[in-house]
Amino acid sequence: ATDSPQTVAMMRLIAGESIRHPGVAEMLNRLGPGRGFAFMRSYMERQMEIGTLRRIEPGAAVRCFVGPLLAFIMTKVIFPQPDTDLLSTEAMAVAAVDVFLRGMEPHDA
Repeated sequence: ATDSPQTVAMMRLIAGESIRHPGVAEMLNRLGPGRGFAFMRSYMERQMEIGTLRRIEPGAAVRCFVGPLLAFIMTKVIFPQPDTDLLSTEAMAVAAVDVFLRGMEPHDA
């Protein structure tokens, strides 16, 4: 869970060390985020090719999908907002996916 004390501490540690040490950021990126980003980019590109998603730059599509989720985590864990306890992780995920899919509908849909 994104709100467990251990997860929060780990996220803060990783963010801080990645900023201070670019080599750490590069290593961590190769282990996780870089692989996930490449997979998602390839998947979205394929969905655009078959007409499930409208065609835009696949990297932009990945960032549009991931961005709201990262913003949610940051405003829950690092910079808590007044409504932090009112919005569950599940509700945010459902909203982000819904908004993304509506925005990525093919133009002829």
